[in-house]
Amino acid sequence: MKLFKSLTDIGVTSALEPEDISRIRLTNKLSFVTATLMILIGPILAFERSLFIPLLLDFGLKISVLFFNYAGKYTVAKTVLYYTQAVAIGYFGYVLAPLLQLEYVVVLLIAVNFYIFKTDLPRKIGLTVALIDLALIEYAHYRHPFRPEFGLSYDMAFLIHTSMVLSIFSITIIVIISYAQGNDLRFKLERANKFIKLFVNTVTHELRTPISVLHQTNYFLKKEIKKDSPIKMVEPLANIIESASSQTLHIINNVLSAAKIEAGKSEGVSEDAIQVAPYFSGLIELHEVLAQSGGMEIKFTMLGMPPSIIVDQFDLTLIISNLLSNAIKYGEKGGSISFDIARTNGAQWMIKVANSGKGIPPEKIDTIFEPFVSNRSGAIEGTGLGLYIVKTKVQSMNGSISVISEPGIFTQFTVTLPLKEGGI
Repeated sequence: MKLFKSLTDIGVTSALEPEDISRIRLTNKLSFVTATLMILIGPILAFERSLFIPLLLDFGLKISVLFFNYAGKYTVAKTVLYYTQAVAIGYFGYVLAPLLQLEYVVVLLIAVNFYIFKTDLPRKIGLTVALIDLALIEYAHYRHPFRPEFGLSYDMAFLIHTSMVLSIFSITIIVIISYAQGNDLRFKLERANKFIKLFVNTVTHELRTPISVLHQTNYFLKKEIKKDSPIKMVEPLANIIESASSQTLHIINNVLSAAKIEAGKSEGVSEDAIQVAPYFSGLIELHEVLAQSGGMEIKFTMLGMPPSIIVDQFDLTLIISNLLSNAIKYGEKGGSISFDIARTNGAQWMIKVANSGKGIPPEKIDTIFEPFVSNRSGAIEGTGLGLYIVKTKVQSMNGSISVISEPGIFTQFTVTLPLKEGGI
């Protein structure tokens, strides 16, 4: 049993999704069991080269599936397994049609097709091949419905028939057990996911209110500090509170936004009239405390923008806050962050956020906008939700986002949005 489990787990890593692991294990089980059955059936068919040689080829290809999975070539492995099995069913079903009723195995082949392949195109091709097998076997039955081939004795024919029945039975059991385990796992994951969502929503909602109160109270405290010099000594402490509360609110808003996006419950884009200069000054002031803690400076420029614009203020704030927070988080200590907004033409405007630092590795560029992907290391913390939310919000506003990065030098994100001038 230990050997079988070890063979079943070939190619399985903790980085894979549970459903992918289930497919890999089924592929390994089917390849090992069918290869073993070929060894048992081989001596029975050794008398006939037209049966024995295809059996040897089938055995070799089934064993290769384990090596492909071991090498991480999962798509190749399941493709080799499925089409080797399909060709074997078609060939042996045709030449041994009176003896083996393999048309029933085609139903099992179709089930395997939908289980091991994940996307529509491979499934459709696999189904087509299975139906071709069925047509070929039925034609063979039509051609010689009662006459056994190769002059087999009754005992030999019975032995072959029994061996094939046992083979089909074994494969059916494996598929049914794998399906049942996959179904049980799906229900467990759904239940766990439900509790996680409930926990996240409860915790974030319960936290957001007191953190917001703390943040607002600190805002008024800082205003009083500016007026009253005797209490100016507590300003560093107020800056610490502002930094901590801002980061906590930022994380909470990201988690709630991501939960709404995944649930398909994102609100529609609203149209708010904002005054451009005061709005962006407020955002910069909010992030300057975070930047200063890392010895960084935010350099802001504005070019050609109208006094006011119509935009979804909440979503825009999420976009800019995430980009600035990431620029601060991953920027070079003591460096600077450039934050530029500009009108690009009459119908669009652009936001650019760039920092100097280690940059983004080329192999991660294509994945950074996926959820739970981050470039964190060491003491740098993050949920990996920020850029996922940024891209989703930008797209909901009919905009686009791009990134360029030179590892060890700089990273720049560019957001382009439709421009609608306001009337205030």
